Amino acid sequence: MSFIKENWVWILSPMVLIFAIVAWLVIPPPGEPAKLSGTKTSAISIPVGETWTMTIAVNQGTRQLVSVLGKNEPVSMKEVAAAINALNGVSARVVNGAVEITTDEAGYDSSLQVRSGAVEMDLSSACGISKEITYARSGEVAPHQYLLFD
Repeated sequence: MSFIKENWVWILSPMVLIFAIVAWLVIPPPGEPAKLSGTKTSAISIPVGETWTMTIAVNQGTRQLVSVLGKNEPVSMKEVAAAINALNGVSARVVNGAVEITTDEAGYDSSLQVRSGAVEMDLSSACGISKEITYARSGEVAPHQYLLFD
């Protein structure tokens, strides 16, 4: 027992070091925004006069409506990104031809969830955007994957 009392620093130090290394490997860095990326890159043919929609909830807040009106020419992904940029708390850009949506806030509780628009006029499906909720703390994980923090 006296050996432990006299040498507790030498016994405890490796355990603290191991814990720090594991925490560094497992816990994602703070300050990352939630992000969703579409999979489709081609322009969307929306008939003239139709409005295609989807909603986006940022940080589990109120759903915000994104709508794009059809015109005589196909709607580009840049135009969809511009419609998303009109919302609060979220930004969109085109990366490799597809829409990428990112929360303006960063941190473990940042989240994005996209919901479908009307049947046959769903903007999220036309852009290939997932309807699964995505958290910054878990990154872009497969649906229903549970993590240490959930």
